[in-house]
Amino acid sequence: MTDFSFERLARDWLELGPVEAPSGVVQAAFVEINKTPQERDLRVPWRFPPMSSFAKVAIAVIAVIAVGTVGVIALRPGGTGTVGSAASPTLPPTPAPTLAPTPTPAPSPTVAPSVPPPLTGTFTSPINGISLAYPAGWTTRPATEPWTTTGNPLFSYPSVDILQDPVLGDHLFVGVASQPLAGKTGDQWAADFQASSGCGPTVPVTIDGASGLLSEGECLIAAVTSGGRGYFVWLSPSSDEWWIAQVYDRAWFEQVLATVDLRPADAVDPAP
Repeated sequence: MTDFSFERLARDWLELGPVEAPSGVVQAAFVEINKTPQERDLRVPWRFPPMSSFAKVAIAVIAVIAVGTVGVIALRPGGTGTVGSAASPTLPPTPAPTLAPTPTPAPSPTVAPSVPPPLTGTFTSPINGISLAYPAGWTTRPATEPWTTTGNPLFSYPSVDILQDPVLGDHLFVGVASQPLAGKTGDQWAADFQASSGCGPTVPVTIDGASGLLSEGECLIAAVTSGGRGYFVWLSPSSDEWWIAQVYDRAWFEQVLATVDLRPADAVDPAP
């Protein structure tokens, strides 16, 4: 037998998910209302006035539609159970903006100076008995031992006073040293020294009243004698930096030589 009861028709209607009550549900609700007798509350001495059949049907239809609407919303997948409101869509998280790395500026090319710094420093050797001016900002390395070897002493020798550029180091420096003539004349000592240095042709030079020879080749070395001592002053501009020899040239070296003060009496020689 087909089940036309109110519960069966209401369940079928909810499963279909309609928004309006079908005529069968309304008819079942009407039959159910007519079969249900009114109850009285014995605690209250009065009751509601009897309802007409039309009012009963209207109330049943309204109740069925309200219950059905709530049920449809609650039973639908993703439903929130709240009438009149839709489930808010879940938005994907907003990715944090990726900051582009700050580009590292390219280092500025080294600008070669066109003019040497002024000769504002004064150096006095504690060993070699000589004083001279040197460029501002340069550093000094005083000699710690007397010069006792033959030939041109090198940058690393402890007998050489070094005045050097703090950045270029041994690529740009002035070296100074002195030693006794050891029985030679001044001219002979100067000529022998220049020949051993291998710097090529020489020209006469006078430094602080003392005569000697100045090389004209690739080397810039001055060799003079005073008070029984032989002095050499050496400018070494490295060829590794093209601009050094152009800025620190022979004309600049002669400016340095013009500041030389020879002090042979202050020189320190090794003990006999």
